[in-house]
Amino acid sequence: MPAPKPTEFGVEPSYNGDGVVFPALTDYVPQPPDGWGPVARLCQCVRENLDELTVRVAAAITSEIPDYAQGGNVPLADLSAASFRNLDMMLLGLAENRSPREDELAIRGELGRHRARQGLPLQSLVAAYHVGYREVWSELVIQARAADDTSTDLLLEGSATLWSWIHGVITAVGDGYLEEIGRSEAADARARAHLFDLIRRNPDSAEASDAASDFGFQPNGSFQAFVLPAPGASFDASAHLRDAARQLGAIAATSERGYTVITLVQAESDAVRAQLVQLLSDQPAGVGLERSSLQGARLSILDAEQAAALASLRHRCCVFEQDWLEAVVLAQEGALAPLFATFQQVARRHPHLALTVRTFAGANLSLAETSRRLLLSPNSVRSRLDRWKKLTGSDPWTLRGAVISVLAVETGAKGLPDA
Repeated sequence: MPAPKPTEFGVEPSYNGDGVVFPALTDYVPQPPDGWGPVARLCQCVRENLDELTVRVAAAITSEIPDYAQGGNVPLADLSAASFRNLDMMLLGLAENRSPREDELAIRGELGRHRARQGLPLQSLVAAYHVGYREVWSELVIQARAADDTSTDLLLEGSATLWSWIHGVITAVGDGYLEEIGRSEAADARARAHLFDLIRRNPDSAEASDAASDFGFQPNGSFQAFVLPAPGASFDASAHLRDAARQLGAIAATSERGYTVITLVQAESDAVRAQLVQLLSDQPAGVGLERSSLQGARLSILDAEQAAALASLRHRCCVFEQDWLEAVVLAQEGALAPLFATFQQVARRHPHLALTVRTFAGANLSLAETSRRLLLSPNSVRSRLDRWKKLTGSDPWTLRGAVISVLAVETGAKGLPDA
């Protein structure tokens, strides 16, 4: 007589406000193969006291695994019901000396998806199964010792069947868990992309406000954007930035756009914002101004994108508040190309002159400080500046000449030495 499917007993899992409900197969009498009756009787003895065993299993799980402790991710009623159903299913399989069927594994896969939705870490879920199987095996050994020698010998043979259940069930639970995580992450990514799209297209709309609220943002609060180029380690850097923001009590959301990764942050204090900027100090990242409302979020993203373009040239983090002039000019590089062409040609042919001009501007037009930074004599610095003026027609000793020289060099600085 083939074993009936669990669904014939109405045991497919269901979920309510208290957690998961798994009715037991208490009315089913297993059909052991020839010579397997002693083990089937052991399993039946354990099943007759399954309520008590479930209490012990739940107590062991909550005491050994912090994520299951009281007030954690999984309510005790949920844990107890799932443990009862899982142990009952396994004991029936062991009584028939068989591996779990596909329909039985499907039930555990559904539980894995449920645990993922509860936010339970996968390693804790797997650990709980090991605790449960440890306890049920200990109970079977106790029952075998109280019976005859045949039961003990057969139970040892049945350890292979038990391990097939451990492997099969944990695999099914893990697959269900990861499937749900993947589905959830995909849905979250779509929601984040939609939020960023709304901020760009229509930040003043009620839809944008609702979408921002769904992520925990205060739509009328202050926002600051961080932009990193998408290739390479910036994915990890963006994830680290987002996680650090959340650990510091800020709200953060990240989304890819083209070849960049954008992180939008809402923090309560300047200290938190400063810590986040510091995290990116060695990254070619752009940081926007802190601005109010979703309209401000849109502008901060534009700030950060312009700063990120400059950062890719400087190979370091650029903060729009400090680097706004070069960032804005670089964003208009195409339109300003005729103004900068001569300067950039001279810079490429004479990089030492470009370096001197950039250092001179950075030293507030101080000849002595420029000499100190470049380890040159004042006369050598003066000679280079005069040479630059002759080749470009712009005097770096004047404010206008210094500004246009530096901006031209900055926007065409690829391959040039840093000042």
